[in-house]
Amino acid sequence: NVAAMLAPAKPAPWLGVRAAVSGRGGLVVDRVDPEGPAAAVGVVVGDIITAVDGVAVGTIDELKAIISHHAPDDVVTLTVIRADQTSIDVAVTLGTGSM
Repeated sequence: NVAAMLAPAKPAPWLGVRAAVSGRGGLVVDRVDPEGPAAAVGVVVGDIITAVDGVAVGTIDELKAIISHHAPDDVVTLTVIRADQTSIDVAVTLGTGSM
């Protein structure tokens, strides 16, 4: 369908972090875009994301898959383990961009 090919791309939901697989499970945040949605709710380098909306994440692909099922301005809940080992849930309003 030519019309579909010419239509503007749907905006991608954006979390604003870069992460790597943690040896302790989850994904350790190694970069936070200071203008991104995650930074706005206090996610920092070193935090470990263990779940999104209650679904465990252990790989980058799992995180991307969950986020991709959302739209910009959707709210997702990240379960995060902090450096002091406390676990918190933070509500993040997704932005527009690329993770």
